[in-house]
Amino acid sequence: MPTLSNAPANTWTTNAVRDVHLGDLYYDTNNKKAYRFMKTGTVYSWDLISDTDVTAALDAAQKAQDTADSKRRVFIAAPVPPYDVGDLWTQGTGGELMCCKTKKTTGQAYAAADWEKATNIRTTAA
Repeated sequence: MPTLSNAPANTWTTNAVRDVHLGDLYYDTNNKKAYRFMKTGTVYSWDLISDTDVTAALDAAQKAQDTADSKRRVFIAAPVPPYDVGDLWTQGTGGELMCCKTKKTTGQAYAAADWEKATNIRTTAA
C-alpha cells in the first residue's frame, strides 16, 4: 500500500515536486487496489479509488504489461543477445528451426550451444 514514507512518494522531497504528482495513480498488484495521489488543504495522501472500473482497467493494463514482458523473439539470422529460453531461430532454407535453451543477456556473446533443434524440445505435462 502506498504511503508518503515509501516509494515513490518518499523521493518527492518538496511540495513543488509533490504538486507535479497530484493525480498520479498507483496500482498495488498484491491487494488489487488502486490509489490516487491527492492534496486536501495542505495534506498530501494516497487515496483509495473506489471506482471498480478504474481498478479493473489498471489490473488489465498490468496483465497486458506482464504479457508484453514475456514475449518471445524469432530470429531469422544468427541470434545476437539478448535472447531468452523459448526464443526461436529459423536458419532458413536447408537449415533447422532452433529453440533457445540458455538465456543470454546484452553484452554476452552468442553461443551455438545455447540452442537446440526445436524437434528435440521435451515438454512435460502440467
